[in-house]
Amino acid sequence: MKLLKELDERYTEEGHSRLVWFMLDQIGYDSTRDWIPEAAARTNNTATIARRYQAAIALAQDAQNSRSEFYLRNALGQVYRAAGDYDRAIAIQEEICQEWKPRGSIAVRVEYANSFKNLACLYYLKALQSDATLRTVAVDPWIVKLEELQAQQSKHQNRNVPLHMAGFDVNEASIFLVLFYRFRDRPDEAREL
Repeated sequence: MKLLKELDERYTEEGHSRLVWFMLDQIGYDSTRDWIPEAAARTNNTATIARRYQAAIALAQDAQNSRSEFYLRNALGQVYRAAGDYDRAIAIQEEICQEWKPRGSIAVRVEYANSFKNLACLYYLKALQSDATLRTVAVDPWIVKLEELQAQQSKHQNRNVPLHMAGFDVNEASIFLVLFYRFRDRPDEAREL
C-alpha cells in the first residue's frame, strides 16, 4: 500500500495522480483487479482507491477504450466487495450486466463475462449474509436473482470464439444455483443445470 500512496501523491501535468495512470497501465494484470482492492480494504483506504478507480474509468471513457472501462468497473466492484460493501459492489456489477451489451473484441467480451461471475459471487455472499445455512426463505430473493442472472448470461453466452478461448464465460450463477437447489431439497432442478 505504501507504493500506491507514493504514486497517489505525485500528479501529472493532466491533473491525475500517477496511481490513476498506473491503474490504466496495468489493465489485464491481477494487481489492478485483485491486489489493489484487497490492499485497500485491509488498510481502510477503500474510499480513496475507489475515487482513483473512478478517475481511471473516466479517462478510459474519454479514450473510448471499452475493455479498459469494463476492466476498471469490475475492479471498482472488487474494491467494494473486498471492503464488505456488497450492496455497492452489486450496484456496479448489475449496471454492467443489465445495461451494457457485449460488443467488440474478445477481450471486451471476457470483461463482460467477468461481470457476470462477479455478480453471481456477490449474490451468493448476500445470501450467506441472509442465512449462513442457505436453507431458509431468507435466501429466496437471492435465488431468484441468480436464476435471472443465469438466464441472462445463457442468452449472451459467447459460442463463436476460438477454441483456445472456450470456457472463459462459465455461467457461475448456474454453479451457485446447483448449490442452493441441493440445500433446498430441489434435486431435479439441480440436475437440470
